[in-house]
Amino acid sequence: MKKLSIITVVLFLIGCGGFNQAEKFSAKTNKPVKITRVKKVDVSYDKDEEKDASLRKDMWKEAEEKGMQKINKSWVKQRLLVPISNATIFDHYKEKFVERQGEITFPESEEEILPSKQFEVSASFTPVNQVRGKVVDIEQDGTLAGKGTEISIEFRDLNPTQKGTYFLVTRPERVEKKSYVRVIGSGKIYNAMKDLSQAVLQKSSQEIMEGDRVYILQTKVSSLQEEKEEKEVNATEIDVKDKIIVEPVPEPEKKAPKGSK
Repeated sequence: MKKLSIITVVLFLIGCGGFNQAEKFSAKTNKPVKITRVKKVDVSYDKDEEKDASLRKDMWKEAEEKGMQKINKSWVKQRLLVPISNATIFDHYKEKFVERQGEITFPESEEEILPSKQFEVSASFTPVNQVRGKVVDIEQDGTLAGKGTEISIEFRDLNPTQKGTYFLVTRPERVEKKSYVRVIGSGKIYNAMKDLSQAVLQKSSQEIMEGDRVYILQTKVSSLQEEKEEKEVNATEIDVKDKIIVEPVPEPEKKAPKGSK
């Protein structure tokens, strides 16, 4: 009987350890880091096509998809390692995680046979708990997921999330007693519900599992004006049109109580 009791306690402790496995990597810093990657992409159009709202909508969508495909590919390929934080930096009631900036304009006359417009696409990754979720289900009762797999994500503080939002899939790591996450995949939310978000994985460097962490990206697509640089014949878009910005995120200002000096 005594032996049975000991076994029961051991199994209970193991179960508790598994339940709190993610929490042992909880951040202990309030100094988040934001990493922004920027890509420039060209979107072609038929010069004889009607320059209406439908064409502009298609061009915005193509620019966003092309830019994010390049950005997420670079993050996943490099298996980016970033420190995590529990700081509060977003206003969920005002925050838009996918934004468009500028207007798409067309010249009065087109000289090129297949003209194009240039866009700038940027994505910012700030691993804080506010925009953190976890993979809770993989399609067809799977246990591992890869590119093209549909997954369900549960977010702590984003109910619901926003349809069309991009995210990175990460896994926690400890480096010199500090908490980090390593990027192992990326994807896009296609259905935002109150409790769960449905998404599809677009890139992955390894199998994605239930319990892996997800962080929402801040994405911005800007239409650039006609100031195109001369293109080098042998230059690639990745080499010429890539920019990475790493910056600390300031902590929210704390207001002093009334009457204090």
